[in-house]
Amino acid sequence: MNTRFVSTLVAFAVLWGCAAEQPQLVTEPGVSLTGYRELEVAPVINDTGQTVDSNFIDTFAADLKAALRSKGYDIIDAKPAATDTLVVICTFLKNSPGGGVLNPEVSLQTTLLDKRSNKTLGAILTTVEGQSALGGVLFPDPAGWCAGYDCLLGRVANQIAAEIDRKIKGP
Repeated sequence: MNTRFVSTLVAFAVLWGCAAEQPQLVTEPGVSLTGYRELEVAPVINDTGQTVDSNFIDTFAADLKAALRSKGYDIIDAKPAATDTLVVICTFLKNSPGGGVLNPEVSLQTTLLDKRSNKTLGAILTTVEGQSALGGVLFPDPAGWCAGYDCLLGRVANQIAAEIDRKIKGP
């Protein structure tokens, strides 16, 4: 991944802060995702620096695959690319499930690579915070409020799938 692209992504993240809005996919200049129909979801990476006993990574990976399938994409296993395949790599940068008076937060970077060339095509930075309420956790979402940490992971997966779909199929 080139330095200018990473700098652009970081600047984008700083400008948008911790918005709960739909994350935006930033692509390399001149890159089009049109034509990709097969997606490979790479194993999700925990880069939080925490050892977590939770199954949040497996839950998120399953939610992301389901969200992409619901949009009509074939999800393939890792194998040599025979056709154009878009690899989706998700890295948890922050995972704080919260609880009690702590507000939960998830920060996740999603990188898109062309399988054949191994070239970075784009990236999404998603940060979502919840609010502790009545002994539970609520998360703002354009479709309404969501309760529970697994629900948050599902919403984040749906947001990422929607943004990838938007870039592949166009407006």
